[in-house]
Amino acid sequence: MTKEVWVSIRGLQSVDMQSQDPIEVIYAGEYYFRNGKHYVLYEEALDGIGKILKNRLKITEDCVEMVKKGRAVTQMIFKKGARNQSDYQTDYGILRLGLYTREIRLAGQEDRISVEMEYALDMSEAPLADCTLMIQIWPREEEK
Repeated sequence: MTKEVWVSIRGLQSVDMQSQDPIEVIYAGEYYFRNGKHYVLYEEALDGIGKILKNRLKITEDCVEMVKKGRAVTQMIFKKGARNQSDYQTDYGILRLGLYTREIRLAGQEDRISVEMEYALDMSEAPLADCTLMIQIWPREEEK
């Protein structure tokens, strides 16, 4: 895989058995493979306020770590079969999120990586949603 990549992040939430429309964003990023782990760095612009979040994904077979730094700060860990708690720091205060990861599916080819995660999301231990997060990474010389 090349260093310069596209990163697609597609999320779907189901609240009270009602699925919401999926949200998909695509970013230009950088990819590295070190010590058996996939790393992806990308920047995310916050709508309407012109601020940038610097994001890092660290991906293995059974764990995905998403770190965001900037206007909002968090470290979310998705580990199959485990519940992890994360503080999501925003301009409006800190949200205490719980992530119980049911499934992580990692598929890799020479020029493409796909990760799909299914997890339950809670806030301060109150259930919020069942979620699916799909991440795809591919070389930037290919079209979005």
